[in-house]
Amino acid sequence: MKSMSMATYDQRIGAYRFWTFDSTSFASELPPAEWEQSTRTMKWSSGFFNPLRFQSRVRFIDDDTMHWQVLLKDWKGTVIFDMDGTSIRRR
Repeated sequence: MKSMSMATYDQRIGAYRFWTFDSTSFASELPPAEWEQSTRTMKWSSGFFNPLRFQSRVRFIDDDTMHWQVLLKDWKGTVIFDMDGTSIRRR
């Protein structure tokens, strides 16, 4: 399976938006992210009543490096997907 995510700032609503798409034709948009200036971290999470609990965070270490985490649980709290990594921009 392959997946792709896209995050951007939406000036119209004044919030960061996040979409994910995968090769099984699944697509999802998360509620707007929360920004923590003190840690330079952006957090996304699914709504409380969503049967799948999604949490993601991206910490911007510097202008070229970010550490990210993704956690997906079912409605019982069982972990379905747990992944983290570091992305470095190539110039």
